Amino acid sequence: ERDVQAVALPEREWSSVLAPMGFSSATIHSYSEMIRAFNDGTLVFEEKGTNRVQGKTAINDAVYSWVGSNRLSSSRAAERYPSPAANNFIITN
Repeated sequence: ERDVQAVALPEREWSSVLAPMGFSSATIHSYSEMIRAFNDGTLVFEEKGTNRVQGKTAINDAVYSWVGSNRLSSSRAAERYPSPAANNFIITN
């Protein structure tokens, strides 16, 4: 485990943080629009008709499920992201 501290990032800095991570200008614009909508209450999640699922997911499982289906073939993703049993990072809700 390690301590992680959330830090508020002013909106004017969003682009300068996201661009070096590989986000395109269009993606930064869309992401910023979504975050603004969350912040001002325009975009909300409705609880009605939803089921909350809580548990633990190894980070490699999460990355592999996204990368394997979106960016790389399953075999290439498996090469780049080793077996989930190989690490102990856990994402929890």
